[in-house]
Amino acid sequence: MEIKDRKIGPYTLKNFGHVTPYNEMRFLQSFVSSQALNAEYRPLNIVEVGTWVGETAVAMALAAPYNSRIICIDTWQGNQEDWSSWLVNELEKIDCEEDNEIPPLQKLFEYNVSQVTPHCTFYPIRGESLQVAHDLVSLNLEAPWDLEKADLIFIDAEHTFEAASADIQAWLPWLAEDGILCGHDYDPNLFPGVCEAVGRAGFDFYTLLGTSIWVRKQIGKETKQ
Repeated sequence: MEIKDRKIGPYTLKNFGHVTPYNEMRFLQSFVSSQALNAEYRPLNIVEVGTWVGETAVAMALAAPYNSRIICIDTWQGNQEDWSSWLVNELEKIDCEEDNEIPPLQKLFEYNVSQVTPHCTFYPIRGESLQVAHDLVSLNLEAPWDLEKADLIFIDAEHTFEAASADIQAWLPWLAEDGILCGHDYDPNLFPGVCEAVGRAGFDFYTLLGTSIWVRKQIGKETKQ
């Protein structure tokens, strides 16, 4: 395994192990563009739960209005129930820097998001998503998150039924009334827990053809797949 360069828009990012298909990132960008249009291009509030090296965060930032705020939540340690923790272990073998305070995966994230700063403001938060959702108001994010809710929340964290269900329920209250809640890895063969969690979440949803993205249907809006 090695760190590889990958183009996202005009930027060359650093990637390791996990690659989000370009067509899926374009769908996320279309969601951001749609929310920007609906909001008359005011700065958006975006949350990504499970950000890895920040590829999708950068992709969404490229479609967001200037000064939008993107909260990126991750432990940057991988998940024990899937291959991501193995990837983190492999990356640690490559990273030989003396600074051990920041996980190697987070270093790649910080490099990647620095490419699009100051177009958007990124708020990387290292921690478990449920605790972050609980503490969001009290965190010093220089943003009035107790007053403004998220225009878009993208969930791509742990993939067990229990974890995915908990993430959905923890972050749904932070979604604006006309916000978009979506997530990754809706794949019954690879991640049946995600599919079950979304199916039992208590809202109507749809999936995007040719992707593993699921999207909660927005109330009062017709949705074309």
